[in-house]
Amino acid sequence: MKNANRLEPGCGKIEICNVHGRSVATRLQATNPLKLLALKRNTNVAWIYSSTFGGGLVSGDQIDLNLRVAEQASCFLGTQASTKVYPSVNGQISQQRLTLSMESRSTCVVMPDPITCFAGANYTQSMDMNCASTASLLLVDWMTSGRRAYGERWGFARFSSRLQVRVEGKPVLNEALLLDPDDGIITEAHRMGEYNCLALVLILGNRFKVPGETILKQIQGAPIGAASILVDAASPIQYGIILKVLGKTTEVVSQYLKNRLAFLSEVLTEDPWKRKW
Repeated sequence: MKNANRLEPGCGKIEICNVHGRSVATRLQATNPLKLLALKRNTNVAWIYSSTFGGGLVSGDQIDLNLRVAEQASCFLGTQASTKVYPSVNGQISQQRLTLSMESRSTCVVMPDPITCFAGANYTQSMDMNCASTASLLLVDWMTSGRRAYGERWGFARFSSRLQVRVEGKPVLNEALLLDPDDGIITEAHRMGEYNCLALVLILGNRFKVPGETILKQIQGAPIGAASILVDAASPIQYGIILKVLGKTTEVVSQYLKNRLAFLSEVLTEDPWKRKW
């Protein structure tokens, strides 16, 4: 008889629940090549980090992570380091999928390090998020141009990403990105040009309402420099905002995110960048 709790390779399940006023991981399960680590923090937030054996995704790897944040629970989901995507062999796709379910008055911060695709990598990711109307979500999704020091700037074979967000089952955001050399040279001025880091930030829900509105107001009132080292833009969506950032270096984008999202230290009762970079 097949074990219903047994996961396929590369799959993971996380359940975060409020137990006597503390958010704890009541389920933390993963199979090779996915690894999940729950860190102890003196805070009412469950801190989870994901990683892979070998420090990245090899050709054909399929990662499928399912995260449930129960009523009144809080969770931080990050990565141990940037996710490296190694070159594709025979056109095989390396893939990651995140499915997030958030119940009433829950809070979740999803903030992995950036994706870095090596030359020849073929990568696809999808994120499917369903939130209660009283839940609060902050997502950072970002990528670099690759290993510039090795001459691999925007040298991957294909990069595809899709983000779908629903609140109470109703769609509020459907965001897609495709970078494919078959559509033209990625380094052309009308595509990525001189920029080497791209970030998307989603800020959703009542708990992040005030900082989200502040960010939106500040960005919409600022001029855009034609030759700026960093360009940002923000737009309102139902329940929140979406922020996009282009930087000429990963470092300038990471510093920008630290500054813009400084309020997270209060929400998480600890600085999420404290042990990074």
